[in-house]
Amino acid sequence: MFVNGITDYDRSGKEVRTGLVIAKATCDGDIRITSNGKEVGSISVRAYGRKDGTAAFLTVKGWGRLARQLSVMVKGDRVIAAGRLESREYNGKTYTDLIADYVWPTEKESHFPIQSGGVNVSAADFAEISEEDGELPF
Repeated sequence: MFVNGITDYDRSGKEVRTGLVIAKATCDGDIRITSNGKEVGSISVRAYGRKDGTAAFLTVKGWGRLARQLSVMVKGDRVIAAGRLESREYNGKTYTDLIADYVWPTEKESHFPIQSGGVNVSAADFAEISEEDGELPF
């Protein structure tokens, strides 16, 4: 699922499109080193289906620490990513990239490394409330 974010502006006043995607990786993660020695990691995700039955895909890219996190993901891992959208042309086609500011795994079994300070929540962490319990605690 893809959600368009609010329109933001950079320091020069140029419009910056933002977005959030919740999806499964459609390929294994990848990491590359730029000519300046910086790491950039990426995965591809299915963003949404179109009316004509085709799908729109995004490439989620991250730099530095996020690059290393994206690189260990495998096809099928679920992820939530938020950041700015950039479009690029290649061989006459337009591709959309989500330059991630934040990336979170959505399942405990993911190959994605959990950050320190991250929270893992499972169904065992919740208690079932029945009608016999009376009023809800909130």
